[in-house]
Amino acid sequence: EVIGAMGGGEVAPLTDSELQRIGKAVADEQYRRQRE
Repeated sequence: EVIGAMGGGEVAPLTDSELQRIGKAVADEQYRRQRE
C-alpha cells in the first residue's frame, strides 16, 4: 500500500511502527473533526 497524498508526492518506505503511528494520527484527526 502506498500513501501518496500525505507525503507531498514523494513516497518513502515506512516501517510498521511508523504506519501505526500515522494511522493513529489520521484516526485521531478524523475523530476530532467528527466531534466538532
